[in-house]
Amino acid sequence: MVSIDEEGYVYFVDRIGDSFRYKGENVSTCQVQDVISQFESVVEVMVFGVPIPDVDGKPGMAVIVARDQSTFPVAELLQQ
Repeated sequence: MVSIDEEGYVYFVDRIGDSFRYKGENVSTCQVQDVISQFESVVEVMVFGVPIPDVDGKPGMAVIVARDQSTFPVAELLQQ
């Protein structure tokens, strides 16, 4: 669940679990967040499972706040 404050900032209010299941595997949101957080350019990160119609389980999604979006190392992150 998310909440929006009077300044327009969006916050996660409650997490319904610290893991999600995708393709028969349990994935820890905390472990994924820890890997992404190791990048110096990451200010904040939130990982969660997202339901997709006709897909077994919930693929993971990461919301990343970067210091500088123009220099964020997307290719390096995808190699992790």
